[in-house]
Amino acid sequence: MNASIPRLLITAPSSGSGKTVVTCGLLKALQNKGYKPASFKCGPDYIDPLFHQEALGIEGGNLDGFFQNQQEMQESFARRFQECGADIAVLEGVMGYFDGMGDSACASSFETASWLDCPAVLVVDARGAFLSVAAVVQGFLHFQLGNQSLIQSGNESSVQPGDQLPVQPEDQLPVQSGNGIRAVILNRVSPSVYPRLKTLIESRLRIPVAGYLPRLDWLHFESRHLGLLLPEEVEDVKGQLEKLASAAEETLDLSLLLRIAGECGTNASQSSTQQPEKGEGKERERHSKVKIAVARDAAFSFYYRDNLRLLEELGGCLTEFSPISDQALPEGTCGLLLGGGYPEVFAGELSENLPMRQAIRRAAEEGMPILAECGGFLYLQESLSDGEGTVYPMAGVLPGKGFGPVGLRRFGYVNLSADQDGLYLKQDETLRAHEFHYWDSDCCGEIMEARKPDGRRSWACMQEKKRVLAGFPHLYYPSCPAFARRFVEKCREYQKEALQRKEDTAS
Repeated sequence: MNASIPRLLITAPSSGSGKTVVTCGLLKALQNKGYKPASFKCGPDYIDPLFHQEALGIEGGNLDGFFQNQQEMQESFARRFQECGADIAVLEGVMGYFDGMGDSACASSFETASWLDCPAVLVVDARGAFLSVAAVVQGFLHFQLGNQSLIQSGNESSVQPGDQLPVQPEDQLPVQSGNGIRAVILNRVSPSVYPRLKTLIESRLRIPVAGYLPRLDWLHFESRHLGLLLPEEVEDVKGQLEKLASAAEETLDLSLLLRIAGECGTNASQSSTQQPEKGEGKERERHSKVKIAVARDAAFSFYYRDNLRLLEELGGCLTEFSPISDQALPEGTCGLLLGGGYPEVFAGELSENLPMRQAIRRAAEEGMPILAECGGFLYLQESLSDGEGTVYPMAGVLPGKGFGPVGLRRFGYVNLSADQDGLYLKQDETLRAHEFHYWDSDCCGEIMEARKPDGRRSWACMQEKKRVLAGFPHLYYPSCPAFARRFVEKCREYQKEALQRKEDTAS
């Protein structure tokens, strides 16, 4: 795939500015007009991509400067774009445009835009401000990190507040801005105020304003902790998304956004076919597929598409099930993924499903390989309290009691390592991950060390029992492909053992 990929990154000065609302409205509006957009989320966020998926009906992807290097990100981006059969890509940024790890722009939306040569559109919340909105925009156009400008892409000279510059004709794109920002969208602004604010910004800063969204009192994308509620928890989410798309079609300048998206370079559009490691293709040919059950319901929904894709490449046949409503694991299951989510919200329902709890405990005792992260880890332990303090029995596979809320614990990116060889991770290997949880456990495990990227803080984590590995970190398998390969190999071992048990029983 060598043609350029039309693309836009929706960013903002900070979280809470309206990135997700604008992104979802734009995605749905483009789809309604006959385009085939692909969606991406910068950073390790799980929930925003679920809203993208709700809007488009197809799964998106994550792009992350900590989990991926530049080449890996470009390949992942182009590959997913091709898989979707898309004709335009819309990326949603993380936090503020320049916000990354610590006081650097590493793993920021800015870094992603730079690596993918992707034009950025700055969403600014204009509630309760007028002239100050222009000041915010000007700051983002000309911000410098240290003594060096982050991107030099035209319009490098500073524009002074008193300068009077002509508004660009509507049929022309104004000069490119610094820092890769090509347009501005104003959020929660009055329709009567918008024309004057648009003129102010365009005349003084030579940056186009590509429309606005008014205050939408009917839109109810409420938050939990640092993220939105899950789509299935939002009343009439599909209806709200359709209304949002209608509003976006009416007030956003879609033609301008499409023109900006189409003027990209080709950095991110090179061939995305990632070659398997030497011998890997032949190894896969020698093995049949092995069924891996993936917990997916209101309690468990946090998965990276790249993780699942890697397991599929290695021979995993993924099938979904619900620990809330299903009574048994899918027939022929030889491995199990229990992702993150909100089991504390559904602790009562999970506990009431005794057949499923027993099935998972029995499978673990028989040696079924299980990987469990965060919410899945809490589910495997002995008990879990809900938000009111009621304690419910859980699967009982691992020791420990989950409790909360306790506030945000051990938040951020980590590198996982082990002092000795484990079942899936060896002593000389590193697995990248991140932690994000408001519930905790009295038994977090200690077979691995989680260390912050700057090396200033570390803590013990992860439990391992038979073929079960579980803990709070959310893992990124492609950062250590051998980890995923060993898990699939153990699933195949379990498959053989299960067949042998069946034959022994029959005889």
